[in-house]
Amino acid sequence: MALMGLALLFGLGPRGEETPALSGLGPIHRVLLAVRPGELSDVPAEVRALEAAVLAHLGSESPVVTLLAVAPLAGKLRAERYLDQMAQLLPTSIEVTGRVARGNPAQAILEEAAKGYDLLAMGAPLPEAGSSYLFGSLVDEVVRLAPCPSLVFTARSPRWPPRTILVPTGGSEPASRAAALAFSVASDETEVLLYHVVDPELITESPTLDAGSVATRMRIGEGMVSELKQVGLQLGAKVATEVSMEGKTVDNLVNRARRNVDLIILGTEVRADSTRLSLGPKVERLVIESPCSVIVLNV
Repeated sequence: MALMGLALLFGLGPRGEETPALSGLGPIHRVLLAVRPGELSDVPAEVRALEAAVLAHLGSESPVVTLLAVAPLAGKLRAERYLDQMAQLLPTSIEVTGRVARGNPAQAILEEAAKGYDLLAMGAPLPEAGSSYLFGSLVDEVVRLAPCPSLVFTARSPRWPPRTILVPTGGSEPASRAAALAFSVASDETEVLLYHVVDPELITESPTLDAGSVATRMRIGEGMVSELKQVGLQLGAKVATEVSMEGKTVDNLVNRARRNVDLIILGTEVRADSTRLSLGPKVERLVIESPCSVIVLNV
């Protein structure tokens, strides 16, 4: 389900039409999908299904996809067989090549990603609360140091197409990219829910600070989601909007996701940190506590 929506996001245009690009990035021509041979991998099969489904729904100008596995010399044949199986999950319209590298996995992936790729995609095991890593040591290091935009997939449900895709938005550019991805991923049966949470900690009832009042914050939030909704409608997506101020942001999003949401798409930016992948406490907690599958788009 991984690259399904990149047509719009990177200017390829869904359904063969020209559409406005929200990302500000150029077209995606080369995609690197880093995989780990199934018998050695802790990545669930559902994640692989997610990746394949997204790749299968790129625009008509499908990119070239390189499948990269890192394995010791003794495991090369097994890794090649696994890459062949992965390639068969992708549509014949996509040009797929497979490569088996040796050495340190993170270093091998980063070195390959530096060879002019436009996007790096990786599946990840489900994150664990209390762990020092969000996605695991390998994925965290690669995303933190990636020389190009990245997508990370964690799958809690194999359901595809999703009934509802939830996109949290606060008006940021990463959130707009996530919405663009959702519009492209969505099938005719899928509803994209643009969701804004008014943080109660930002609310002030001071008569001299109207900008912080409940009414003003709600109005600002409704403006954010309405603007994105118009873009989605122009692209033929089914789009709904909600603005809520019930409880703290992450608790609110987790509770909303429990109600008929199959996929959350998050737009993020890596925060400066010399020792670990840092996407911000709210994003990290949502990835860990989400009751459904999550795609993290990091640019």
